[in-house]
Amino acid sequence: MKIGIETKGFEGWGGGIDFIRHIVSAIEAADEKNQHEKYLLLAKNDFYFHAKKFLYPFRALASSIRDQKPFKWKTYRGFDENYLKYTFQDFQSISLDFPGHSFHSHLKYCKKNKFDILLPCISPPPNNFDLPWIGYLYDFQHKYFPEFFT
Repeated sequence: MKIGIETKGFEGWGGGIDFIRHIVSAIEAADEKNQHEKYLLLAKNDFYFHAKKFLYPFRALASSIRDQKPFKWKTYRGFDENYLKYTFQDFQSISLDFPGHSFHSHLKYCKKNKFDILLPCISPPPNNFDLPWIGYLYDFQHKYFPEFFT
C-alpha cells in the first residue's frame, strides 16, 4: 500500500506541524514491519512559495484598507522547505517528497505515483480526484478561544 501524508494547510503553524508528526508516528507504529510505502508530501520552495511569501504583507495591507482597520505589518508564516526537511528527518521509514507548494501539485503527484490513499486533507480535493482520501475536520478552537491564537 502507498500512503500519502498531506501537509498542505498544516505547514503554516506549529500546531499543524505537531499534528502531522503525530500522524506520521501513529502510521509508523501501526506499520511496525514496514510493509507499506509512506510518503510525506511537503511544500517546496518553488516560485509560488517565494511569490506568496513576498506578496503576503501587501495582501494584508489591502485587506486592512478594504476593512478600514489599522494596518499591522505581517510576514508570511509558512515554514520553508529546509525547516520541514529538518523537522521530519528523524522518521526512518518515510520518504520526504517535495512535489510543489500548492495543494494541486500534491494531488497531481499522488495520481502520477498511484498512491492508494491520501490523508489528512484540510481541504477536500476536487471531484475529479479519484483516489481515496481522508479529510480533517478542525475543532474551531481559534474561534472559541481567540486569546490563544495570533
